[in-house]
Amino acid sequence: MSNGAINWRQQDYLALGKAVSNFNKKVRELEAKEVDVKVPKEVSYKELKQNTLTRGQLNQVLNSLRRFSRDDAQNVYTTEAGENITLWEHRENVINKRRATRFIKSQIRELEKPIDKGDYSKAQMGAEELRKWVADLHSITKLEKEKGYNYERLKLRVDTLGRHDYTYAKSIIFRENFEYALKFLEGLEGYDLLLKKLNRYKNPINFYNLIKQSNVFMDIFTYYDNSSGIVYGGFSNEQARFNRGLEDLGIVNEEKARAIKRAERKENEELIAKARSINNAEDLFEYLDFEKSIKRKRK
Repeated sequence: MSNGAINWRQQDYLALGKAVSNFNKKVRELEAKEVDVKVPKEVSYKELKQNTLTRGQLNQVLNSLRRFSRDDAQNVYTTEAGENITLWEHRENVINKRRATRFIKSQIRELEKPIDKGDYSKAQMGAEELRKWVADLHSITKLEKEKGYNYERLKLRVDTLGRHDYTYAKSIIFRENFEYALKFLEGLEGYDLLLKKLNRYKNPINFYNLIKQSNVFMDIFTYYDNSSGIVYGGFSNEQARFNRGLEDLGIVNEEKARAIKRAERKENEELIAKARSINNAEDLFEYLDFEKSIKRKRK
């Protein structure tokens, strides 16, 4: 099953809606029995949908909710700390701890890889990120040894890590590093157009899929900054390469279409002709400057 960005289908909406409805019904039934057990909270369809960004995550959510309908799922299970939880919650804890452990170890392995064009890994350089993952790996083993607030806090962390989709997580890291590296290009013409395009991509996987259309922008991570531990690009003075990147991402064609529409609304034949003659980033910048000059003359 692909873990790419989810394209919601009608059957997905229906499946999630049914799973949520059945789960919440079971929760209310358990509450009515007044059993001495920590009853799971009802779930929100809207929140689940908003936080489900890959098909892999959707399958995890559906399977988890459906498992609450098993015959023995609502039986009482007593943790090592003496907390009475449902057998369903205990099983979900086991599943999410296993997933969380696998995910954390994958992050640690990434940190242990030598940095491009370097002899050392981030782990060898004492990266704070490594210490955080090692602490997480140690703490999640104690989940059912905690109770009350500490149990709930740690459970939230385990659930979050356990439901991490690897592709999604890597895309988040890619986006964070890309946006950091992008700051070094801030002085280039068309930078604002690139930001406008990137800001429309809320899903990190879609963001990554967009950027990989351009070899220019995929090559942004070229040098290693020892002070920050971030790999970033080093072509801040190469406007020509940046222009090629804008063209790769379809930004020039999009802005050309907008320019033509603006010119047609103004019924300005000169503007229309210039807008239609835009073929590359340089043409676009020239047109935008021309457009601004007309506005200044009118003032």
